[in-house]
Amino acid sequence: MKNKVFILLICLVLFDCVYFMPKLQFVRDHAARLFSKKVVTPIKAKKPVVAPDTKIGVITLSGEIKTSDTWVPLISKAMKDDTIKGVIAKVESPGGVPGAGEAIYIALKELRAKKPVVVLVENMCCSAGYLIACGGDMIISTRMADIGSIGVVAMLNHVKKPKTATNEELSVEFLTAGKHKIVGNAYAPSLTPEQRDHFMERINQAYNILCRIVSEERGLCLNSIDEWGDAQVFGGEEAVKRGLVDKNGSIAQAEQSIMELLDKRKIDHTKELALVNFA
Repeated sequence: MKNKVFILLICLVLFDCVYFMPKLQFVRDHAARLFSKKVVTPIKAKKPVVAPDTKIGVITLSGEIKTSDTWVPLISKAMKDDTIKGVIAKVESPGGVPGAGEAIYIALKELRAKKPVVVLVENMCCSAGYLIACGGDMIISTRMADIGSIGVVAMLNHVKKPKTATNEELSVEFLTAGKHKIVGNAYAPSLTPEQRDHFMERINQAYNILCRIVSEERGLCLNSIDEWGDAQVFGGEEAVKRGLVDKNGSIAQAEQSIMELLDKRKIDHTKELALVNFA
């Protein structure tokens, strides 16, 4: 009897080993896999980085040109600002003294060497004002703008009978060193032929410099100067035909032209422009 019980116990143990042990191993394996898994923290999607609008400087040169003190520093400021990719120069001037005009033209030309510059004219760009405009890569004007007056003028005043503040006759006497020293003085006698020739020589020198700059910048022939540089004032449409303006338009066309120049120079930019006024 004891042997039978012993044999029965052995059979039960063997049955457990055969039937239950694999199941226990499965449970142990499954538990190990569950607890051995690494906890993965979900990565939050990054918000797309939106590139800022391309900054374009706007410099407005308006009124009679008497000095370069205001405009040259603004041009220099735009040139040194690395965030500014290009410049729209709005020129609204009837002209002025040629020396200041040339100084501003040179500064704008130096800016053009580093960044694209589009000149925009809405109303008037004449004489020294047009000289300044030649410093840009391109000139855009409205169709009704006044363009040109490429010439030089000098005005001499003469007081025939000078009087004092109390309306008394006044006698003026000059003591000079140099026979041309009082040329242009309102109280000086009328010009002698020699003085007039000297004065005209200076005027012609300034005129020739002006015409050479316009010819070189605009690709115009000096032999046909009477067609574009005889001090005529042209409307915007006619100025395009004469080669003094590249196209007619306004600020929208100026912005489009800046983008085209940026592409031409392979300068990265966004589709949207942010205009930054320099003043």
